[in-house]
Amino acid sequence: YMDREGWEAEGLSPDKPESIQGRHSDHVLIVFDEAQGIRRQMWEAAESLMTSAHVRWLAIANPLYPDGPFHQAFHSGRWHPIKISALEHPNLEGRVILDQKGEFVSITDVPVDRPVRFPGAVSAASVRDSMRHGINSAWFRSRVLGEFPLESEDTLVTLSDLEKMDRMVEGTVVNGKKVGGLRLEPVPKSDPFRHRVVGGMKPNDDGLHIGVDVARFGSDSNVAVLFDCRRGITSVEWTGLDTQQSAGQVARLAKQWGVPASNIHVDVGGPGVGVVDGLKHAGMVVDSVDFGGSPEGDWYGTTGDLEFANRRAELYWVVRMLVQEGRMVIPCSFGPHREQLCQIKFSYDAKQRILLEPKDKIRERIGRSPDHADAVVLSLSDGSLIPSWTEDQENSHVPGK
Repeated sequence: YMDREGWEAEGLSPDKPESIQGRHSDHVLIVFDEAQGIRRQMWEAAESLMTSAHVRWLAIANPLYPDGPFHQAFHSGRWHPIKISALEHPNLEGRVILDQKGEFVSITDVPVDRPVRFPGAVSAASVRDSMRHGINSAWFRSRVLGEFPLESEDTLVTLSDLEKMDRMVEGTVVNGKKVGGLRLEPVPKSDPFRHRVVGGMKPNDDGLHIGVDVARFGSDSNVAVLFDCRRGITSVEWTGLDTQQSAGQVARLAKQWGVPASNIHVDVGGPGVGVVDGLKHAGMVVDSVDFGGSPEGDWYGTTGDLEFANRRAELYWVVRMLVQEGRMVIPCSFGPHREQLCQIKFSYDAKQRILLEPKDKIRERIGRSPDHADAVVLSLSDGSLIPSWTEDQENSHVPGK
């Protein structure tokens, strides 16, 4: 920045957002180096300095992750994005092999008698070493081509999964005629994998269902989604209502959409319990879903012998499997829901159970709570456990029996 005595430069710790605030001047240049590693709070603090017409902000980073504030800024339309590929470096001039579409294929060896123009910078050998990860890998895209990877290895639901689902749903046009396309039907009652394995029960996975995620903080949204045979129909969100008013909103939506109370699935963590109580007082006994509770095993036919740390991880994994298998449709009109699903990451705990990233970590990473994704997941909860098989029939499908 420039003060009365001239130009000044100062290095600041990215772990102290308060250190950057209050530095106002007519001419300020903000530089974020390794910007993908800078926390969202620092980005928000720097935003407060953009008050003068002569303030500029430069963010530099390798595009390692397809999320976070750097990724959002690059694709926001508010910034001027510049991509620099390692293949454009002068050290590689005349060594890059492209196909007819202009896409990278390989790189040639550098003759011994040809000096490297910039020693210590990118070289043909370093690019060739990166090729061992695959030229279509996230590693090569981010570290060589300077492009954001399409998805991370720990992403629960990937963009490619959703795009594959879209193609399955829409079918293909051949000679002007639509061929294929997906039509979801209720799971036949004769299908053994339709039934709940534990307890001889079966999940109520056909018909109309509503998933409701209740807001926890002021900036969060209450979201209700309507699914019919696992096909997304519509979504409604609202803010500014207390739990009793939100219960009334859910009751009105259920009446409008013709959904029975048993097929309304509400997360009871935090304020959700108030909505469930409000609906109960109105004579509507809904499905109370405890995301932090134990997994229920009601989707064993989909998840198999996988183990989960809690109910949240179990139901999110069900969405992953249904989308990959073309047994669920989350339409393009569900934009925020799809985007948030692609932001959820998973790992394994010490017992090798599938575990999802905590919601507070997601909020810190992407700047919001995954309310829309949660509502989609909740719609798959087993809201109406109906006794079905005899004990002998049940035991014949229990693992190890």
